[in-house]
Amino acid sequence: MHSPTITIGHLDSGISSEHSSLRDKVRRLLVIERDGSRWEAPESYDTAYHGTHTAGIICRAADELGGAGASINFSAVALPSMHNILLNLANGMDALLDDSVKIVCLPVGLQKQTPIFVRMVEAFRERGILMVAPIGNKGKGSVHVPACYPEVLSVGAVHEDGRVADFSGSCCDEQGACLQPDLMAPGVAIVSAMPDGTEQKHSGTSMACAYVAGIAAGLLAAQPEARAAKLAEALLTTAKPLAAEQQERCRTGIVQPQAALKYLLDKERDPLAMEAPVEPSFLQKPYQDEALLNAYRQAEPKEPIESLVIAQRDKTSTTQTTTEQLLQRVSAAQQRKSPSSTPRTIRSFRNADMAYLKADSSFYEELLQQPDLFACSAVDVSVFEM
Repeated sequence: MHSPTITIGHLDSGISSEHSSLRDKVRRLLVIERDGSRWEAPESYDTAYHGTHTAGIICRAADELGGAGASINFSAVALPSMHNILLNLANGMDALLDDSVKIVCLPVGLQKQTPIFVRMVEAFRERGILMVAPIGNKGKGSVHVPACYPEVLSVGAVHEDGRVADFSGSCCDEQGACLQPDLMAPGVAIVSAMPDGTEQKHSGTSMACAYVAGIAAGLLAAQPEARAAKLAEALLTTAKPLAAEQQERCRTGIVQPQAALKYLLDKERDPLAMEAPVEPSFLQKPYQDEALLNAYRQAEPKEPIESLVIAQRDKTSTTQTTTEQLLQRVSAAQQRKSPSSTPRTIRSFRNADMAYLKADSSFYEELLQQPDLFACSAVDVSVFEM
């Protein structure tokens, strides 16, 4: 029987197809420049090595399921610049939402816990796309965005013998029960493809995340109608618990590919009522980024300030103020107060209710007072990990 081709969304440094495992695997490769512009790259393009390495892991992990026989290709987005990284990540996610993928691997992370991607993550969930991301490499007590969003399957790293890697992030509640990561996978000294066609060993939760994304692709090939929630259920409920002394380092345990496949294919199994992940506190309250506030306080009167903006969403209301409506209202109010103010740029994203804003301090003076504002953030941070 012909196996379906599974397209994986992949947001990283790019993918080189020089290695045999990645040849003819790149269906689309978009490059996001620091100003948000996009261009389509040839099949082989990687600004570093990270994207090629994680893509190779995805392919090998999918092959590991044997009978699933997954044929993998990639809808890839490359981030060649670490400048304006929040803006670039948002543009990259938006580009992946343009494509018909069911699994997205995001081997990237921010040490800063920002809610600025909440509408993007919600858009992936609403479309039934499984998002897989690394918990981060800063060790116990540290978790990264977007992995710590409840809708994202967060992955930590273990050694070959099942011991948790010291660098693998995690966090617990006040009683010591682990909240993140959701799952563990091999992430130490992992051999995979390099842009020049050779292979090297690299370690990190990105490698573990790529492994889980590849296993999810193999599961989807075996059960093409499976939704994201069902794939996650199969992976999480069959995970092998960590050793007793390390159970505070993961919510479930180490991924078990064959057990997950058997679980998924068991037609007689009743759906399991899974406990929803706890929503982290940073997603529960309005947010104004300190870098943005400093730029606002220090800006000259006509100096443009860039930001990402999200409107508040009232879950009890049937009518919602969109981010674009919020900014238009602020624009009208500011024009009445200061008709000669500097023109502003408002660019909405195609697939999620958030916007890129470039405006002077008088506009922000009005915006930051709005009760409908949920999050406003600078477009750049210095705490990015790939």
